[in-house]
Amino acid sequence: MSNPIFVTEKHKRITKILTGLVIGGSLIGATVIAVSATDQTTVAQIEEAPKKDIAWRQDFAPLPIAEEAPAPEPEPIALEEQTIEAEQPVVAIAHEQPENDFAEQAQEMMLVGDLKGAYTQLRKHIYSDVPTPDVLLHIGRLGRELGDFAVAEQALMDATALDTTRADIQTELARVRLDAGDLEEARIAVREAIRTQPQDAEAWNVAGRVAMAMSEFHRAADAFDESLDLDPTQPIVHNNAGLNYLYMKSGPEAVEALETAVDLYEDRAPHFVFNNLGLAHEMVGNYEEAREAFEEALLVSPFYARAKVNLKRVEVTIASIEEERSYETARGITIDDLEVDLAPDAEEATEVPETIEVVEAPAPTLP
Repeated sequence: MSNPIFVTEKHKRITKILTGLVIGGSLIGATVIAVSATDQTTVAQIEEAPKKDIAWRQDFAPLPIAEEAPAPEPEPIALEEQTIEAEQPVVAIAHEQPENDFAEQAQEMMLVGDLKGAYTQLRKHIYSDVPTPDVLLHIGRLGRELGDFAVAEQALMDATALDTTRADIQTELARVRLDAGDLEEARIAVREAIRTQPQDAEAWNVAGRVAMAMSEFHRAADAFDESLDLDPTQPIVHNNAGLNYLYMKSGPEAVEALETAVDLYEDRAPHFVFNNLGLAHEMVGNYEEAREAFEEALLVSPFYARAKVNLKRVEVTIASIEEERSYETARGITIDDLEVDLAPDAEEATEVPETIEVVEAPAPTLP
């Protein structure tokens, strides 16, 4: 049986707790209701209040998003064209022997045919002494003979700068450029030589050689004629004129010019003149004379390959003609009946271009 007092006290405590909870809950609920009512009133007041335009808002307004353009391709860098100029050849050779007489040493070497040694000594000479047009001209000539065209050309250009009235310097400059294959520059130089001295036979000769190298054979013929009118005693010019006639397929004129060249040489003509004469005779059908000319060329220069080739060819032609004549004679046909048929065309006789040669006279010795 439970204790009624305990129950009563227990019930009282429970009743107080419940009553407190009820009262507390009511207060919390009332507070919540009051706060809710206040929030609702504030929101309503904000919504009903007129909106003010705040100017500074526009400063922060989001900008419209633009479509992103592709990144531009880098433009190529424009590089300025640079012309690399070739260095001028140095004509003078440096040395530390100012007491030496290089000019005299060069003269001694020239006398014994040492062109390379003389060339070197003269280039040393102008390093320690003031160069003169004459010394520079000799350096240019020796350089051409030795195939040192760049130095030869520079030496002659230096000589021209020292004396613009020397046609012989311009003529030698044209020779150097011609031998180097610079035909246009060679023409410019030889024209200047002729302008400076119109009566210079050698300048006209070189003008003919330049024109012939450019396959302007009629112009070359006019230049050689002008040179020979001024000085008909030049055997080398007669050789060059004859060679030009060979290129023009003018056999008779070639024979005349080349025979004159052979006659004008005090001693025996050079091997290349006999070789050209043989080609001229071969062109007109004079095969025996052609053979003799080629044999003369080989007597002068036994190892001259072009003359060997030409001699072999003309001997084959002569043997063929003799065989044909023997055959026709046996059939009762006279030699006179065969003259037209036996002589080959001039064009066929010159179908070996490598056998033609033009050679200038060697560089003169120093004065």
